[in-house]
Amino acid sequence: MKTNFTTTFMLAILLIMSSCKKDRTIDQPLQSKLKFAIKVANLPTSTPANSNLAAIISVKSSTGELAINDVKVDLNYNDGFLTDILELPKGDYRLVKLIIQDSNGNALFASPLVGSIKSQAVTQPLEMPLSLTNESVKILAVEVAEVSNADRPEDFGYAADSFKLPPPDQNSDLFKVEIRPLFRIGEIVYDSIPASLRITTYGLNGTQAISTQVLPAGGKTITLSKKVSKYKIMVSKWGLSDEVEIAANEMKNMSLSIGGANLKPKKLKSESVYQYVNGQWIADTRKEYDYFATGKLFRINYLSKDLNGNKVLDAAEEFEYQNGRVSEIYFTSTSGDRTQYFSYLPDGKIDKMREVNNEGAINATVSYAAIPGKRGITGNYQIGATYSFSYKYYQQHVFMDMYGGNAENYSNTTTHGNAKLSLISYDFNINPFVHLGVPNFWLNNVSKHNKLSDISNYSIIIPNAEAYAFNYTYGDDGFPTELFTKYRNPVTFADTHVTKTVFTYQ
Repeated sequence: MKTNFTTTFMLAILLIMSSCKKDRTIDQPLQSKLKFAIKVANLPTSTPANSNLAAIISVKSSTGELAINDVKVDLNYNDGFLTDILELPKGDYRLVKLIIQDSNGNALFASPLVGSIKSQAVTQPLEMPLSLTNESVKILAVEVAEVSNADRPEDFGYAADSFKLPPPDQNSDLFKVEIRPLFRIGEIVYDSIPASLRITTYGLNGTQAISTQVLPAGGKTITLSKKVSKYKIMVSKWGLSDEVEIAANEMKNMSLSIGGANLKPKKLKSESVYQYVNGQWIADTRKEYDYFATGKLFRINYLSKDLNGNKVLDAAEEFEYQNGRVSEIYFTSTSGDRTQYFSYLPDGKIDKMREVNNEGAINATVSYAAIPGKRGITGNYQIGATYSFSYKYYQQHVFMDMYGGNAENYSNTTTHGNAKLSLISYDFNINPFVHLGVPNFWLNNVSKHNKLSDISNYSIIIPNAEAYAFNYTYGDDGFPTELFTKYRNPVTFADTHVTKTVFTYQ
């Protein structure tokens, strides 16, 4: 059969093109890499900025493969400790190792893995998500725990050969004891307070020596000699004490949480406020507290005096409970009534709130977010609440940062511009109101210590006077007996008046 020349020619061209296409390699564009760094959120503030520290880092991809395996980068100080910049392709990863070393390669700090013995030492143990999605440098805040000679890598969740530890003290006759004061009053733990420390040393020849000192808030590390038969270490506060004995065969580097417990905190009976007028204290208002037989708060009466000096009941609050927690508060007064409702998360924190008053209803949802670091054993966290009104067009927002159980700042703002922003300082004694177990709808009485100062800024609505300085007198048990409160004009800062509050207890 005769083949058409044109057809044959075209088939040949197609075969050549097809062959060329199969042999050609098409260059793929390189995948761009995104930058990140790790900020060590809680290195002790005493760590020198020029310490020549380095970080050992491992990162896994979303498929579980090691994208970064034991890479060593410098840890620099720039308003905090931050690693050198690292790069990875866009994607989701997990930080699975962080060890801080000195210039000799000795492990000083490490971030523990979840489930490890040391995981309780940080708020968020590893593995930690790392999502790289845009061109900006991602900063990942990570907490670490100190590595002592007594610690093993396995305590942090790492392989046995992960740490190189500093050499032991040249004087092997010494050991170190980290002592943290920890006291429990009712359901409240106090772990960031100063206390009294007494050390009794029992010599090898039967002699005894006693030394006493102040244990600072958060504790301290002491160095002791092994050339004795034993030690007794006692920590005391508010009439509570706890003692630990260290025998000769137990003398090694260790950490101790020492304190005591009083299962029944004092109950407020009354709270009387006096005004200073013409050189003398004049009774002004009074609160009286009544309790159920179970010990739960039943009622608060708000009292004042009329022109003849007779006692007048201005308002009252009554409390109902579910599962041991306040579920409803009924407030009645001459100016109007309101009812508040509360629900809780499984850990006891407030979840939702609702108030019904003469104008309508307010609904609030409370949220919590961890803040890196701890004081004592108490984790730091933020509380946030959003309030919606049935009778107002705007919303209201409250935020607080809780450090060591105290709200060190307080923000109360509305979406139409009204605001109160406060910075608050505290002492180290007992706030009797936190032991009442009564929630506050505006979350402004959640701290376990007492205010020393409250410095506030206002927008739109400015009060005529504000309480800004507080001076307490305490009993030996740490509960306040008197409070002197200074008030001032928040515009001129001129003092306006002083009140005295006297507390009595059942």
